Amino acid sequence: MKNLFVCILCLLLLSCNESKQVGDTIDDVEDNDEINSSPLVLCDACDCSNPPTGILVWDYPVKPGTDEWKDLKDYPARIKICQIPEEILFSLTTEELTEICLQYPFLSTDVFSFDFRVSANELYKNFNGIRELFEREDASKELLRHYIYKLQNMSILDDESATTLEKGRFKISIQNLEFLLGFYSQKVDATEEDYMKILRCLLAGHEKEFVYANPNFAYSFLYNFYARTHIIIKISPQSLEKIPEKMFNQVFNARPGKETIDIINELSYQLIKES
Repeated sequence: MKNLFVCILCLLLLSCNESKQVGDTIDDVEDNDEINSSPLVLCDACDCSNPPTGILVWDYPVKPGTDEWKDLKDYPARIKICQIPEEILFSLTTEELTEICLQYPFLSTDVFSFDFRVSANELYKNFNGIRELFEREDASKELLRHYIYKLQNMSILDDESATTLEKGRFKISIQNLEFLLGFYSQKVDATEEDYMKILRCLLAGHEKEFVYANPNFAYSFLYNFYARTHIIIKISPQSLEKIPEKMFNQVFNARPGKETIDIINELSYQLIKES
């Protein structure tokens, strides 16, 4: 069942070409000479010389697709089996906890419900790992470490030896991280410096959309857009006054209009320039 779900998501992602036609790049925004033309350089939020280990010090006892998972007849039972035991949860380092959260069996399911706010609240309510992660002061640093590592390895999308399924999973992993960074920005009262670090890295991801926006592997941009919007709401809510009232309900809509996206892009670059 899990493999079928991942395959369906991969096909959806690989057929999504709308992102090529919307949004500004850093070169499209006027008076941005102070910003490096390679936004990945702006991702100074953490030391990525040590990439994520991918090591799980605790793993989920029952996995989707197994007979044991199928025996759990309903959603509440499956949610319950995915909880991290408290004696383990509170002993985990933030690095270890982040790795476990990124493997949460329902993470992609929640992310791809196409309603950011409902998905975020459902995830927070249902999984003790996310609730604990967002209590950690260094949570954003660990999430960004994973995100930057993904951006640095996006050439897999042009790798002819990688399968469609591998590329689809890679893109899903990026969207999961953008979703979590956006939700973190919404849920946690961080410092403006931390918000700006996240925004810089998300802009690097936005730039990568245009590098890899080809007919076969267009980079889906929606969760990057949502995440940056949450940061703008936190550090410069008055900026959203630039969005006409008739379009404001598109900000967290599954298909925001081009004009709304362009405004959020412009505000994002402007905040980086002013920081």
